Amino acid sequence: MSSPWVLLGAVLAVLGAFAAGDYHGHKSEATTWAARIEGERADAAEQARAVEREKQQEINDVLRKQNEDLSGVNSGLAADLERLRNRPERPAHVPEHPRIDCPGATGADLSREDAAFLIGEAARADRLRAALAACYSYADALNPRIQSR
Repeated sequence: MSSPWVLLGAVLAVLGAFAAGDYHGHKSEATTWAARIEGERADAAEQARAVEREKQQEINDVLRKQNEDLSGVNSGLAADLERLRNRPERPAHVPEHPRIDCPGATGADLSREDAAFLIGEAARADRLRAALAACYSYADALNPRIQSR
């Protein structure tokens, strides 16, 4: 009937076609997966950039609010210190056991130096409060699941 060489050639041809198809199929599938993964990576990178822009805007808003608060504190401090210029200076002699009606014993009678100190401390506390609020807002902007207040 047929020679063994023809049968062997046909078997080799079929095996060769199968091997070439298998190789091409694997290469095509790998290319498809690589394209899909690259597309997913590009989408994930774009989403990450969008989230980063959003978070950065929130942080910029926090910093802008803190700067506004600090500006208000500083201008209030300057105005308060200017009003203190008309207060009398601290008396040279303060009795060791002051009476209730001792000059300088009430807030209205505070000397210029003492009132300036207290106003400065109040301004420092306001600056710390603004910084703390900014810190909480910053933490909330980075991770909204954290409720820091």
